[in-house]
Order: sequence, then C-alpha cells, then structure tokens
Amino acid sequence: MVYAVNDSKGRYQLWKDLVQLSKGTNFPWIVGGDFNSVLSTQERLQYRDNANEMIPFQNSVVDCDLEDIKFNGNFFTWNNKQEGKDRVYEKLDRFLANHKWMDKYTTTEVTFFPEGEFDHSPGLLSIYPNMQNSKKPSRYFNFWKNLEGFIDTVNKNWKVRTISNPMFCLVSHLKKLKSCLKVLNRQGKRNVEIQEHESYQHMIKIQQSLQQNPGNAELIEAEIRPRHFYVESHRNYISYLSKKAKVAWIKSGDDNTKVFHASLKRRRQQNTIYSIKD
Repeated sequence: MVYAVNDSKGRYQLWKDLVQLSKGTNFPWIVGGDFNSVLSTQERLQYRDNANEMIPFQNSVVDCDLEDIKFNGNFFTWNNKQEGKDRVYEKLDRFLANHKWMDKYTTTEVTFFPEGEFDHSPGLLSIYPNMQNSKKPSRYFNFWKNLEGFIDTVNKNWKVRTISNPMFCLVSHLKKLKSCLKVLNRQGKRNVEIQEHESYQHMIKIQQSLQQNPGNAELIEAEIRPRHFYVESHRNYISYLSKKAKVAWIKSGDDNTKVFHASLKRRRQQNTIYSIKD
C-alpha cells in the first residue's frame, strides 16, 4: 500500500522507488492506495490541468509494467468537499498490478464506495472464485466466408422449411445453423492458423533462395504465388484475431499477436460480472 505525499518532489521519489522495486521482479505484484496524482486529464473535474505533473506518474506506471485492475463504484475517489463551482473531483486512489498478477488472479476486482463524511472513497479489493461459464455467446468470424463448404452449409440449413411466424422461422434457422457452424469453426480456426504459418515458411524459404541466386527467373516466378497466398492467409488470421480482440487500433494494421492475446485476456476480465447489486 502507498500514500503519496502532496509535494510533487516527494511523489517523484516514490515513482523512482516503484521503478527500482520493479526491476528484476519476476513474480506477481500489486500496488494500491492514494497516489495523489492522476494518469490523465479525464480523471479530473473542475481543476486546471497540468500535464507536466502527470508525466512522471505515467512513466513510472509504464516502466513498472502496471495497469489498473478492473474496478466499479466511484470513478472519482476524492473531492475537496467545497461548495458549488469550487468542488474539485479527482481519481487519486487506485489499484495497479503487473501482467503476472493479472494472469494469475483473473477474477480480481476493486470496488470504490461513496466517501461519506471523508474526502476519499474507501476501496475494497476482492478476488472471486473462478467461475466456469459453459455458455459462450455466438460470434460470426469474417474468415468463415473463405472456408470450403461455408456457403453449402448455410444454404443447406437455411432452406429447411419451417411453418410459423417470420420471427420464429428466423430464430429456428439461426439455431440450426449455429451447431453446424461450430463444427466448421473448430476446423476453420485450426486451418487458418496452420495456413498462415505454413504459407509464411514457404514464402521465406523461396525468398532466402533468391538471396543466394537473385537473377534466377524460375525462383522469381515461383515466389509470386506463395507471397500472394501468405498475404491472403495472413489477412484471414488477422481478421479472426480482430474479431476476438475487438480493438479499434487493429484497423491500423498492427499485427502484434502477443498484444492481441493480452488484449483478449483483459477484455474477458473487464466484461466478467462477479456480483449484482439491487
């Protein structure tokens, strides 16, 4: 637990200490408390922003490989209790953890309660039991349309006649199609990953041969088709990942699959519901 002092120089020393502590750390760790600083301008209301005060804190969080644990309740965890336009709100309290903590304690959640008579909101860190959810939402992956048998599977199931009102017919068709697409997806997912890997290896092998013999017309001609095949298979693979990750920056072409998979884990954690309050 930390309590950062009000003096910016004192907080700067705390940021340095945290970075020093994180060096060589190869185990899950978490730090929480009153940091007396915000990470972005969106974490302040009715306050003249000074970006220079945030930069040291932002840098230390990045250097320590920390991120906010999923939280609910109060967003602004401190206010100065003043009246009218003099009231200032800030998110000064938080719980941060490294990726090893996030991966080990996937059901961690922080609740920030109303502050009551105090100026800070109390925070409660909870680690819930692992819950296995057997039902998963259905998703359509764009790469399915390129799989062999996709169109035939859709046509075969969609043409089954159902006599009822239009909405019931639609739901019935979708239910029948869902089970068939599950089978197609299991094979398709495996195929799209294998094709992406094998086509890349094939393309690289020919290109390495070209480096040894740049003027070989046969190799130049032979490199064209594997390269096009890799571009197509890679596009299918990225399409599959983008649908799962659902992150806007994937449209810019960032193919860092390690980041994708980390994003998937965080998204699942953020979307998990641990409790419902009336």
